[in-house]
Amino acid sequence: MLACLIQNGTLRWNEKAEEILMSIFERMQFPKKCEEVKVLGVEMDVSASSEVPHYLRASWDIYPHGLWDTLVTEEAVWLEGGGDVENASNQDRVNLLFSITTLWMFRPLPEIRKLSDDIVNSFSNWTPPLVGIHIRQTDKKMEDPYWMVHGRYRNLTDYGHAVATVERKCNASFNSVFLMSDSQTVVEMALAHPESIGLSPLVKILYDKSVNRSALARGHVHVPVEIKKEVQDHFVAAAYALMRSADHVVCTLSSNVARLFFQYATAKGRAAQVSAAGPFATSLDYPDWASEEQAWFP
Repeated sequence: MLACLIQNGTLRWNEKAEEILMSIFERMQFPKKCEEVKVLGVEMDVSASSEVPHYLRASWDIYPHGLWDTLVTEEAVWLEGGGDVENASNQDRVNLLFSITTLWMFRPLPEIRKLSDDIVNSFSNWTPPLVGIHIRQTDKKMEDPYWMVHGRYRNLTDYGHAVATVERKCNASFNSVFLMSDSQTVVEMALAHPESIGLSPLVKILYDKSVNRSALARGHVHVPVEIKKEVQDHFVAAAYALMRSADHVVCTLSSNVARLFFQYATAKGRAAQVSAAGPFATSLDYPDWASEEQAWFP
């Protein structure tokens, strides 16, 4: 992870926070094993923000009852650079919750883990640091903010330019890229000419070699039944490979998959990030009601 970009005042957490949350998740998943199960309740109210749609305002309010006090008491949370942890923003607190939840939920089956390992191990000469790039296209048109304004997907070089920006800020260089896209055309272009997505021709590109992306060309819901499970398995395996290998992720938060990557990245770094650009991920878009500083939403 790129610790050079973690700013003072950022909410941080440790392994104890993960243990506390995951024990709650286990009790909620298997309630008969427990004498008492804490239910989700309203712990904080940020509904006064009129800029946020009502259905997302409710999302900021949901927090396991008493959890924040427990995390503070157990010294499981603090602010980077010092200061009163009670000053942590509501968004950062919810980001913590969703990040650790993602870490707990995304535990692939053994056969998917093996497939994920096979994807990574098929490239023998890659070296860290590695940046993950997720490019969502095909049937995303009517949900993609850029498409809705310009009638086309954004320039692919925008992704590479975002990588270069992170490299400049950290005085670092990504030796490898894990590329994930539902577009076979995008993958083929990047492999043939890395500069087509704004990358150096010297960078090593990892990707899932065996998935049939052409089946996604008409949209995810139109994948033929006979290969749907194979495509889904490869999707999960590739996602897991990207998330566990990447030191930084470049994506678009208009994609649900990108939000998964975003939250897994912050979970790995054990620090909150709600801005579009930060130590763990860079998003090239965000909802029109959001801002660059508060781009992530649950």
